Amino acid sequence: MSFKGIVTQKWTGSGCGWGLEEGAWLNLLAPPTSVPPLPAPPPEVLPELPEVPAIDLRRLILDHAQAPEGAELGAILGPDWPRPRVARAFALCLELCAARWLKLEQPRPYGPITIRLRPPRQ
Repeated sequence: MSFKGIVTQKWTGSGCGWGLEEGAWLNLLAPPTSVPPLPAPPPEVLPELPEVPAIDLRRLILDHAQAPEGAELGAILGPDWPRPRVARAFALCLELCAARWLKLEQPRPYGPITIRLRPPRQ
């Protein structure tokens, strides 16, 4: 904000002093007439993760579930898998369970999840 033209030098009886032009204080209290736009945020750079297609996850889960004793879900999932892929694999297990392809068992809360193929209907 510029004070050019607002502040003037006045002569007073006792000497030189600084003052404001009449009504200039109103300009100091008024909000600016134009506000510059905010700069655009920098583009968010996300690391590229190779995604395993859902059909490959489904095949992986069904292949492991074919064992007679079943398989632990934690053993199927890789330790270096990112959280979104682990969540997708778990969601696929729930979908396959709802479609009556798999049977999921978890004997205690926060314990391992065992997956087995459901026997075919007679």
